Amino acid sequence: MKVSSLLYHDIVDRGDFSTSGFDGPGSHRYKLEVTDLVLHLQALAKRGVHAGSVLDLDPEALAPSSILITFDDGGASAVHIAEMLDRHGWVGHFLVSTAYVGRAGFLQAADLRALDQRGHVIGSHAHRHAEHMGRWRPQLVLDEWRKSRERSEEHTSELQSPDHLVC
Repeated sequence: MKVSSLLYHDIVDRGDFSTSGFDGPGSHRYKLEVTDLVLHLQALAKRGVHAGSVLDLDPEALAPSSILITFDDGGASAVHIAEMLDRHGWVGHFLVSTAYVGRAGFLQAADLRALDQRGHVIGSHAHRHAEHMGRWRPQLVLDEWRKSRERSEEHTSELQSPDHLVC
C-alpha cells in the first residue's frame, strides 16, 4: 500500500510567525501564511484528492488519490486548520508536543478535546519536542513517549488507536 503524506506545521496571518507554535527563525521557516494553505487545499481538492485518516486505512479500499495531512508541534493555529479541513470533509493528523499544551501560542486542553471530538487524529510529537532523541538512551526515549501518551490521554476523550500515533 502506498500513501502520500503532506507535512505542515503552523499557519499564520501575513507573516505574524510568533502567533502559533514555536518562535524564532528556525521555526518560522516551517510556517505558512493562511492564504498559502488555502491555495494548497484548493489545489488538492481540484485534483480530486481525499485526505483521510490513518486510522481508516484499508489497502483494499484506498483510492489512488488518498493522502494523509499532518501538522507537527501542536501550535494554536491547529484550530483554524481543522476548520479549513472540515470544509473539505478531510481529516487532519495533529502531532502534538504535549509539554506545550496550555502555553501561549499552543493548543489548549479544550482545543485538543474539540479536535478529537470532531474526528481529527491526535498523535504524539514527543512530550518536549526534544532534539537529538536518536542519541538518547532507550529508557529516556521510552519515558518521553510515555509522558506524551499520558498527557494526550488527559486531554482527549480516548485514544483513537491502541498503538497511539507517534512521530
